[in-house]
Amino acid sequence: DWINQIGGISIYPSTSSVIIEPFTDHKFHSPPETYRTDRTVIIPPLSLAFLPIPKQTDDKGSSRSQCLIVNRSFSANPGAEWVIPNSILTELGDHYYVSILNPSKKTITVQSGQQVSVIELIKEAQWSVLGDNVEVGSVSGEKFSTPEFLQQTLDTIPVEYRSQMEKLLTRYGHLFHENDPSFLKSTTVAEHHINTEDHQPIRSAPYRVSHTEREAIRSQVEEMLQASIIEPSTSPWSSPVVMVPKKNGELRFCIHYRKLNAVTVRDVYPLPRIDDFLDHIGGATVFTCLDLKNGYWQIPMGKESQQKTAFVTSDGLYQSNRMPFGLCNGPASFQRTMDEILTGLKWNVCLVYLDDLVICGKTYQEHQDKLETVFLAIEKAQLTLNLSKCHFAQCRILCLGHQVTCDGITPDP
Repeated sequence: DWINQIGGISIYPSTSSVIIEPFTDHKFHSPPETYRTDRTVIIPPLSLAFLPIPKQTDDKGSSRSQCLIVNRSFSANPGAEWVIPNSILTELGDHYYVSILNPSKKTITVQSGQQVSVIELIKEAQWSVLGDNVEVGSVSGEKFSTPEFLQQTLDTIPVEYRSQMEKLLTRYGHLFHENDPSFLKSTTVAEHHINTEDHQPIRSAPYRVSHTEREAIRSQVEEMLQASIIEPSTSPWSSPVVMVPKKNGELRFCIHYRKLNAVTVRDVYPLPRIDDFLDHIGGATVFTCLDLKNGYWQIPMGKESQQKTAFVTSDGLYQSNRMPFGLCNGPASFQRTMDEILTGLKWNVCLVYLDDLVICGKTYQEHQDKLETVFLAIEKAQLTLNLSKCHFAQCRILCLGHQVTCDGITPDP
């Protein structure tokens, strides 16, 4: 009875959330009309976005000024939940904007041309004016919103290929996440192991640090704990933390694994030769550079090796769930993992040097086909890309300290 009185209740298992709408759905007095969005919209996790709907035209081809009633609709499919609430819309310029909520932890894409909810045209109504001079503030979107994500890239691509590239990038938009390490995925392809044979655990005391450094350490440790990159530890191993200044004045969190590395059996898996890497780019005219988001952190640590990654601060002892920076075998382990993920693609479809991937082609169509193949491999491996450092379908790129163009390769001055 209580549920019936309350009205609409939507349950979303993936985020353990419940949305309650206290209003009953609108009863239509005339057949609902079909309205479709004319733009692809990417909705980040736990975010609200607006779907643009163009105004309809009358028999003479003129756009009609009208108000619309939107009836509530939703999807409760795990990982793909969304909600469009009851609302009344008035036009803003040449469009209406329908609010849509993504309560899930995954990115949702609404394709251009998709029908939006159930909408009825208001033909007659009585209005009450509540006040004058109401200001409506603009809502700044996430860095991942469609205009920022696509427009700059599409502007550099010939017009005849822009539509194809937009569809491709939109289709794989879930591979990109910005500024939130809690959404950083962990690949299932490989784990990192630390082989110290029968060596006894090595312990180190925390380094003496300034008050500023201590606060920076505490802040970064808290961020990594929240993202499950690290966890509290009772390990007999421990390495100290050192804060290294960046060029911009910020402090970089580093773990001094020198003593651990000294007793670790070396992994001699080879990195690609840079000259071989650059030789394979020759003859191409279109280039894409992909960069992994905190690449090392996307490789899980083997259970038996986690305690060896333990580090000590003035606040306690912690160990890594993901592969940390500073391990002597980190580069070899990372390159091996990437080579396994890109089995059959390396050198033929793409080039990979640690967390840098280059896709190139002699034509835009060849390049796009290769790019989609790489996206599929990255998706299967559950990797996350760093959107701000990816460059798509360019005629000039910076790669491993060199400028690469269709005219040749030169050192970066």
